[in-house]
Amino acid sequence: MRLQDRTVTTQEVLVHKQLYERLQLLQQQASDAIPQYIVLRDRRFSTPTDQTTRDDHEKAREVERLYAAEKGKLRGLIREYNQLEAKLAGLEGRTARLFKLSLPPMAPKNLRVEKQEGSTVTLRWDPPDPDPLATAVKDDVQELFRQYGQEFPPPPSEKK
Repeated sequence: MRLQDRTVTTQEVLVHKQLYERLQLLQQQASDAIPQYIVLRDRRFSTPTDQTTRDDHEKAREVERLYAAEKGKLRGLIREYNQLEAKLAGLEGRTARLFKLSLPPMAPKNLRVEKQEGSTVTLRWDPPDPDPLATAVKDDVQELFRQYGQEFPPPPSEKK
């Protein structure tokens, strides 16, 4: 019996080690990809210029294509990370430590001069839209919670 218990324990340790190595690799890949995503996101959602030539349209399509590819890659890395972390947390009997996606906010919309008195200029703008990647990752995490039969925690502002 003891030899069999040790074999199971050794196998468990190897599985945990492999999961931790994969988590570390996924975290590094996602962290390395975030700066490029931010650059492409900002280019993709920047205010278009008044010039709309054929070349401008081609550049916009290329930026859209690169943005979609980078967003899809990052979403996939983060989804896989969260799924593996949830699995490992279940094996270890602890709470999952999900990927913390911290992105700078998108640029404000509709920036305009409200009034100008002498050298004082008052600007007004509309709040930016939520980041599409952050929204997609939140949806994936909610689905992960559903798969494990748990309730998704509300944002801190909604907690009582």
